Amino acid sequence: MARADAVPGLVPLLAAAGPRGAEAAAAHLHRHLDLCRAGAMAWRYVPGSGWCPLAEPAPGWSRGRAWLLLAVADALARADSEVWRPDRLRRAATWLGAPPALGEPLVPPADTAEPGGFLDTSAAAITAVALLKLAELPGADAGQLTRRATAVLHRLVTAHLKDGMLLDGCYDAATGTAERHELVWGDYFLALGLAVLTGLVRPGDV
Repeated sequence: MARADAVPGLVPLLAAAGPRGAEAAAAHLHRHLDLCRAGAMAWRYVPGSGWCPLAEPAPGWSRGRAWLLLAVADALARADSEVWRPDRLRRAATWLGAPPALGEPLVPPADTAEPGGFLDTSAAAITAVALLKLAELPGADAGQLTRRATAVLHRLVTAHLKDGMLLDGCYDAATGTAERHELVWGDYFLALGLAVLTGLVRPGDV
C-alpha cells in the first residue's frame, strides 16, 4: 500500500542508509507524488494490474496534501544530488500549495471536496511547518511563505487553541471518527511551527 501520510517519516529513514538509501528514498517520494497527483491519496499494488486507487481516505482529504508538502520540503532541504530531482520537487511544491492560491482558507476543510464540512486544524499546522521549511531554501519567496505560515499559526492559536490543546482536528470525516478533536500531530506541528517562528529551533534542524 502507498499512502501520503507515511511519506514524511519513511523518506528520511531511507535516506539515512547511505547512497543506495537516498536513491530508494527519492524513488519512494516520487512514486507517491506520481500516484497522488492522479487524485487518490492511498493506493494498493495489485499484481497483474498495477497500482489501484483506494476509496479511503477520499481524494479530497486535506491532510494528504499537507503530509506530501512536508515530505517535499524536507527532501528539498537535502536535495544535494540529482537523484532527488529537485526541479521536479519544486514543481510538486507548487502543485501542493506553496505558494497558496488566492483565497485559500487558513484552516482547510477536512475533505476539500466538501468545503462546508468539518475543519482540520492539524492539516493547517502541518502545512505551516512545511511552508516555514520551504522559506529557508535558496531562491524561495521567503517573505510570502513565512507570512502565510504565520497567518495560519496565528489563526490556530487565536481561534482553535484551548489550555494548550489544538482543537478542531478531524481524523476521518468520511467515517465520522474524531471529527472535532485534539490530535497529537496537530499539537506537535503547532508547537514546532511556533518554535520556528520564535527562533527556538531552525526549520532545517527538525
